[in-house]
Amino acid sequence: MKTPPYPSTPKEARLWFQRFGICISEWCKTHGLDHGAVTDLLREKSKGTRGKSHKAAVALGLKENPNTSIKKAA
Repeated sequence: MKTPPYPSTPKEARLWFQRFGICISEWCKTHGLDHGAVTDLLREKSKGTRGKSHKAAVALGLKENPNTSIKKAA
């Protein structure tokens, strides 16, 4: 199942779910994410700084994936 593109805002991510007719709870199950963390991010009640909410923010395209953004110093 797809994920919203990075970078996205919470509003853009909500519209992405609506545009593609994707059920948020099913999307959470598919990606192994906490439904409460995802809905808090989409409602802008969480910033996704640590733990489950950070993992959800990366999946929603709200934050950059730290595993792909690390550059080695020369």
